[in-house]
Amino acid sequence: QSMRFGTELTRSLDYLSNLLLDKESVKKRGLYALADLEKLKHRNGRKTLSRDESMKLWTLILVEIWARLFLDNPIPAAPAKSALDLVDAKPSSSPTELEALQ
Repeated sequence: QSMRFGTELTRSLDYLSNLLLDKESVKKRGLYALADLEKLKHRNGRKTLSRDESMKLWTLILVEIWARLFLDNPIPAAPAKSALDLVDAKPSSSPTELEALQ
């Protein structure tokens, strides 16, 4: 049971990291070293990630999601009703409260 969980978790983390942490995105964002990420993703040919490796990769994935939501998208003028509103947010033509303060 534990081995299956480790394999499924590793597959899920691999999928998410390939989707979100491509080389260009990592280089552009500049938050962490590409070499360290590649080393973590390749795991020396092992099929599963260790608990520590899983936690590190999960953290990098969450940081990337957070950055896409809050750094790459402008702050909407109206509060979001749900997290999905933040993901689908389009830049508004009116100034936001943050812009008004600057």
